[in-house]
Amino acid sequence: MENQRGKRGKGGQKNVWGAQKPLPRQDNIAKTVKDKEKDRAEAEKRFLAAKAKLESSIQKHLEVETPSSDEEDEELLTDNILENVLQSYSSTGGRDLGRTTHFLEQVFQSGAATCLICIGNVKHADAIWSCESCFCYFHLPCIQRWASDSVAQQKRAAEELTAPYEQPPVIYWGCPKCRSEHLPSDTPQKYTCFCGQRQDPPFKQWLIPHSCGETCQKPLQPACGHKCLLLCHPGPCPSCPQVVLTTCYCEKSKPQAKRCSNKLWTCGSVCGATLSCGKHTCDALCHPGECKPCPRTSKQTCMCRSSSREQPCANPAWQCDKICGKTLSCESHSCNIVCHRPGQCGPCPRSGVQTCPCGKSQQLNTSCTVEIPTCGDTCGKMLSCKNHQCLERCHKESCGNCLQVSLKSCRCGLHKKELPCQREFTCEAKCKRIKNCMRHPCNRKCCDGQCTPCEKVCGRQLTCGKHKCMAVCHSGPCYPCPLFDTYTCACGTAKMTLPCGRKKLLKPPKCNLKCEIASDCHHPSRVPHKCHPAECPPCKQICNLAHERCKHRCPAPCHSSVWVTTVVDPDRPLEGPWDRRQVVKEKKALPCPDCLVPMPVICLGGHEKADWPCFKAIPSSCGRQCGRALQCGNHQCSQLCHIVKDAPDALKAGKNCSECELPCQLSRPEGCSHPCLLPCHPAPCKPCTKSLKLKCHCGLNQLLRPCHQWIAANSSEDKGELEKLLSCGNQCPKDFECGHRCQTDCHSGNCPNPESCKKRVKVFCPCKRLKKDYQCSAVRQGTAVLECDEVCKEKIAKEKEEREKEKEKLRLEKERKDKEELEKFEKWQQGKKKPGRDRRQKESEEADELKSETPVSPKIAAADTMGRPAISLIGEEFTEFTFDGFLDWFIHVEDPRPHWDIQPTYLISQVSFLLGGICTFIHAIRSGGRMPYLWLGIMLHGLVVEMAAYWMPDIDNFWHSQTPVMLLGRRLPLHISCLYPSFLYQASVAVSKLRLPKWAEPFAVGLTVVLIDIPYDIVSVKFIHWTWHDTDPNIYDRHYWVPWNSYYFHSCFAASFTFWFHGFRRWIKGCNDGIENKWKSKSFFYELGTTVIASLLGMPGGVLLFLPLYHPLHDIYRIHSEVTYFILFSIFLAFAWSGDRKATPDSKPKVHFLGKSWILLIHLIFHYASFLAMTIFFNPEDEIASGLHEPVGPCKETMPVNTAFGIVLQKRKYLCLEDYDEDYFDFHCINKKPSNFASWYTICGTPFKNRAEYIAVIASLTFLAFNVLRNMHFHAGNEVDTSKRISPSIATHRKKNK
Repeated sequence: MENQRGKRGKGGQKNVWGAQKPLPRQDNIAKTVKDKEKDRAEAEKRFLAAKAKLESSIQKHLEVETPSSDEEDEELLTDNILENVLQSYSSTGGRDLGRTTHFLEQVFQSGAATCLICIGNVKHADAIWSCESCFCYFHLPCIQRWASDSVAQQKRAAEELTAPYEQPPVIYWGCPKCRSEHLPSDTPQKYTCFCGQRQDPPFKQWLIPHSCGETCQKPLQPACGHKCLLLCHPGPCPSCPQVVLTTCYCEKSKPQAKRCSNKLWTCGSVCGATLSCGKHTCDALCHPGECKPCPRTSKQTCMCRSSSREQPCANPAWQCDKICGKTLSCESHSCNIVCHRPGQCGPCPRSGVQTCPCGKSQQLNTSCTVEIPTCGDTCGKMLSCKNHQCLERCHKESCGNCLQVSLKSCRCGLHKKELPCQREFTCEAKCKRIKNCMRHPCNRKCCDGQCTPCEKVCGRQLTCGKHKCMAVCHSGPCYPCPLFDTYTCACGTAKMTLPCGRKKLLKPPKCNLKCEIASDCHHPSRVPHKCHPAECPPCKQICNLAHERCKHRCPAPCHSSVWVTTVVDPDRPLEGPWDRRQVVKEKKALPCPDCLVPMPVICLGGHEKADWPCFKAIPSSCGRQCGRALQCGNHQCSQLCHIVKDAPDALKAGKNCSECELPCQLSRPEGCSHPCLLPCHPAPCKPCTKSLKLKCHCGLNQLLRPCHQWIAANSSEDKGELEKLLSCGNQCPKDFECGHRCQTDCHSGNCPNPESCKKRVKVFCPCKRLKKDYQCSAVRQGTAVLECDEVCKEKIAKEKEEREKEKEKLRLEKERKDKEELEKFEKWQQGKKKPGRDRRQKESEEADELKSETPVSPKIAAADTMGRPAISLIGEEFTEFTFDGFLDWFIHVEDPRPHWDIQPTYLISQVSFLLGGICTFIHAIRSGGRMPYLWLGIMLHGLVVEMAAYWMPDIDNFWHSQTPVMLLGRRLPLHISCLYPSFLYQASVAVSKLRLPKWAEPFAVGLTVVLIDIPYDIVSVKFIHWTWHDTDPNIYDRHYWVPWNSYYFHSCFAASFTFWFHGFRRWIKGCNDGIENKWKSKSFFYELGTTVIASLLGMPGGVLLFLPLYHPLHDIYRIHSEVTYFILFSIFLAFAWSGDRKATPDSKPKVHFLGKSWILLIHLIFHYASFLAMTIFFNPEDEIASGLHEPVGPCKETMPVNTAFGIVLQKRKYLCLEDYDEDYFDFHCINKKPSNFASWYTICGTPFKNRAEYIAVIASLTFLAFNVLRNMHFHAGNEVDTSKRISPSIATHRKKNK
């Protein structure tokens, strides 16, 4: 019923794969029913064989050995998968699976299916795309990249074509295997199952990988209307298994039940259908398609019926060669058409409307015998060149060739030339465009842009890495290699077939057979193991060879054949970083390791018997100490176990034992920290005679007491001895409660008998007019009372009345002034008011109100106001400060604004000294002569002094606060380097005007330096610009918390430098230049050498000046440092005063306002004004210093201080926070005190106890310094002569003296 007559004549039926089936043979027409049943049995047999082969293949790959590198894939449950897939198909009787079997075999085997793009195996859970033509599947990302690359290459090639084209070329991408073409829109974007019904199918062990498990439902091919009954599967669908009723080709027999895939059949009888000739019938047997043309012939006439001949019956119409010749309707012309059917001659072609030859004029031709004349106009027809028209008059013959000459371009458009129009112009330039392969140039002469496709062989290396692409040269990636490799195991038993290039990515197929490779060590055979790739693993059997020395068997693993790496020529020097030593790896037989069998051995000293490894079994030292008693009786021989010679017994030492060289090890009496100086001896030790430096009860003096007396007094129950030992004998400096000094000698505890105070006390009346003396006891008892008299009362009332009047007067005056100011302000505001000011003022007031409502600390509020944070290390502490490299240790720079927030006075002080350094440097350069060398020498001298103080423990007793620029490990502020020129250069220039003798000038310079330094020392310590060591005996005596030795230091060191600066110059030259010429410079190297030597010897010379006065008086006789300094001051003043008694020729100087010294006076004014302003306007309790200070630690640890006379004093090693004596700082601004051993921490200033006292002291010193320095600069003498000529006044003075 589905067979139609219209399908006949197509020459046969195509099978399911598109191949042509042959027509049924004649001998198959008469098949009997028995033969058909036999065919069915054979088909059933083939189906069962294919099924068995498929199952065996699955079992082979899943149960025996699966040659796959994807061991992580889950094992498929294959017991019922195949049965479930084929259930629907087999239930209908289908047996012919065709190519579906091959694809099912591949999909069950993990790793057997390979992506031909990446040459990687397709895992069960990978996203894939299956081609609808070849049914090969690829990784989805791979096929997407393949398609995008192919499309991009074709688009790029199309864009590079310069020739125009009527329509853009169609772009396709092809399947990597079958080359089937797909549009860019067909690029797969989703991962679907084989049948396409489900997106992203999950992998399940009971289903075919990449399958949804549902019925396929694809239309079967060839199209029969049925759908595939298999479960979702790879590969093509099998032939249709449905049974349908269908008739034979000729439709004469009854319909029979046939498989839909094989439903067309022949009945074997004669067709009998009428042929196209309409006379005969078909004699062929029942056949498919249309009947063949009638093979018979018959006599047929031509179309004009003038001739006849034999003609095939299927094609009876034919034409003879005779022209018709019949007269047309015009009766003037005849028909010129060859043989045609009667009545089809048509009208005369010359009648009707006719045109002239050029076609521009028309006219009705009434007579076909009359020809249409030419119109006389220009012809105008397009010539063969297609560019010009015919210029002749209208004519009947052809127009001919174009004779015009024109400028013609060649095909490539690069050149132009004038040629006859009909000639084509081509140049010799070769086309350099790249062909469609995107690799080779066109090289065609005068190419018009339509470059021919590349015909070369591609020749590029394929992804397999072995073969080259043999296809025609193309763009984009090459198709995968079509060849296959066979991969075998080491013994060749297990094999697997893989696409070419896949072998290197997979492991060899597993083989369960035993490895047969012979042993390469001394063992007769290897340990049994399976067949494997590469060489066999190292032998793990026990060596069991006998050692040559001890004959013990070697228990180590086999080492007869092991790989050893050897460096070739290891001693050869390398030529550079690129050079490498050659390494050779070879198999060698290594010697057996040392024998480790335990053997008993006794040590040399007989201490123990131990088991040693066999190769070390010789007597040796056990490593213990000898332990025999030495002659001192306290210690034992400390040598390691050795052979003892000539020992009296087994316990005493022999001749070769060690001798005791230790000091006394006996414990000291409780409280004594001094070691016994005798060598090791029997107990007890002699009494300790070391001197202890102890504070007396009053704390003013330090006492030297022998250590054994101190220990005895402490241990004695009689406290009177200790009281007597710690008493200095001076009057107690403490005051009674009444305020008068205690009359008892130095004592401990509270002052005795405070009620016995007999001091006279002045008592005033309430108005302070009357006064009277009473005894202190009467005042304390309240009996000494002095009342006001009538005069006092009248005075009080009068003063009260005057005060009230003055207050009222001040109030009225203030109201008047406020009113005037308000009126002025309102007028100014009305005249200067700008738009938007009211709004900004309102916003500012609101912001101020909001800030006033938030409570903040003063320092944080100040930082917020300035728009910057407080310094980062406030409150932090470090036991050992670390640095980021040498540069960070050498110099550290910070933002100065946080320093202004926490320590503004210190920043003012720094500005003062930096200004001093600049002013003195300008003065030195302007003055010339030796002044620049003086300035340089003072700078170097300051650096030497500071660095020596930091690195010599005995004088390392002060610590500067941190500044914006710190040097040398945060110890040296930058402004300290300018402090020395600010002091010493200023003093040297001022003293130079006094024209003092050479023996007096250093002492005057020392005194002037102290005069400039005193305000700085007093104010800076109070404002914690630096801190002193708490218990150093050299700086223990203080004046406003400034050690007296600080003034001593400045005087001595300044005098020493001045002495060396001028003296060494005279000595090395061997002459005396005199006062007038000592500031004149000589050669550069001469002056530079003198300057450097003076800067180096300035400190040793200053230390020498401490020897004659300070150390003997202070260290030996315990004289206060204040006394030693004033003795030094008196000596210096005497020398300077003595040298200033002789007048100089220019003792009455001419003062010029623009003189050189005015820049120095500017700095001095700023210097004194700065420190006076600090005491008046700033509060030391607001100062915070965070940085390096005296390390905090235990109070009892001390360290020695060596003096110049050999006396060893003691000082505390750490700052004791429990009883430290530095009253100018505390820790009120931070949460807690520093921890033990902290060297970097934060301290806080303390308030003035009497600000007026500080103001008075600094103001007095400022007044004194102003007058002294003013007289030195303006009333002592002119500037020193630094020029190379002698002034006239001095020359005249010389003549008078002569």
